[in-house]
Amino acid sequence: MFADPTPLVRTPAQLDAFARYEYAIGGYPRVAPMRAVCAYDRSEIDDRAIAELACVHERSNVPISFHIIAGTPGGMAVLSGELDGAVEGLFVTALRRSELGRPELGRSELARSGGAVVIDARGLRFIDHRALLHLQRHARENAVTVVLRTAKASVRRLAGLLELSHVRVEIAG
Repeated sequence: MFADPTPLVRTPAQLDAFARYEYAIGGYPRVAPMRAVCAYDRSEIDDRAIAELACVHERSNVPISFHIIAGTPGGMAVLSGELDGAVEGLFVTALRRSELGRPELGRSELARSGGAVVIDARGLRFIDHRALLHLQRHARENAVTVVLRTAKASVRRLAGLLELSHVRVEIAG
């Protein structure tokens, strides 16, 4: 499927709503026999808006350093790439739009997981302390624990040094 959703993202409110939608359906192609391609008219929307949309897609032809997408329906989020100071604001925006841990959006999932939101971060090559602190704040504001599953033991050490009360790092292969 091919779409030009440019008319749907022209205003800040439209961009916010559409990016939430894009995140929410991000895991669907993993379990459904469909593929979608979005093409935006870059003469109508700026580079920041393009980045905000690209980071919630699993693949993009835009040079973006991280991606956060919904996992399979009802499953965990997937975080990949590199999170550092250069994308701090973009990560905060994407995290807010993901609505991870919002009880009204997934009460049964949260109940089954003991109030934890699981993020598969095995594809994350780098994460700095600021990104971990943003995860902490997001989790605290939504009264959940974020379980970050990563292959990097250094992330667990860094989280331990930061004494994060709402982020738990698990080493996954």
